[in-house]
Amino acid sequence: MASCDRTTRGALLGDRSRPTGFARSDKPYTDYTPIFYVRSVLSLLDVLQVERAVFVGHSLGALIAQRLMLARPQRVQALTLIAGGLPIVRRTPPQALFTFLTPGLGEYAYNSLRRSQDAAYETLRPFYFDLDALPDVERAFLRERVWERVWNEGQQRAFLSTLRWMAVEQALRADEHARRLATAATPTTIIWGPTTISPHLASGIALAQHLPAAALHTIARCGHNPQHERPAELLALLYQGVLL
Repeated sequence: MASCDRTTRGALLGDRSRPTGFARSDKPYTDYTPIFYVRSVLSLLDVLQVERAVFVGHSLGALIAQRLMLARPQRVQALTLIAGGLPIVRRTPPQALFTFLTPGLGEYAYNSLRRSQDAAYETLRPFYFDLDALPDVERAFLRERVWERVWNEGQQRAFLSTLRWMAVEQALRADEHARRLATAATPTTIIWGPTTISPHLASGIALAQHLPAAALHTIARCGHNPQHERPAELLALLYQGVLL
């Protein structure tokens, strides 16, 4: 939690500060819907007595941050969205995700990654411009983290539930999100790596063009995780967005 000024604090929803259900946070047995995440964040703000905040969301965190803005606009001063956001175009999920979206098959595919730590680590590669170029300590951290997640039953349940609800969001609610976001006046900074494969840069461009008060910034030679590959460039853009 970072202080932006005397009255506003910034709340981070991203890679290493993920909301309930990810990393080392609690993983209750529930449906991991967007509304569940929004309510979790609102509860946190209430406990911390933060009335209004600047939100920085990465990937799923970006979607949650925008969904929170639509639900409680008075509590959101500004947004910074990193490689993610609400879907505004209705699409069916990519074929590569069908296995994970199918109950039973998804669990089988997830568990199959337990056969090899190397194979589990390789699932990260499409989300980086150059995974091998990361510092040794960073790659070692990622290798151990993905292996921990593969063996964590609560993480599996949270991941598959979230993924399946995100597919519902994309297929059934994109039109509604597009309609509501078209009049959203919240200042929004959007940050994307041009080589991000999912969601594609085209999604970031479309979102920036659709929002009335948005600016898009791209970071060269970067994938889905600029906090790993281009931390200095990302930090500079974060300061710009948070201090709007």
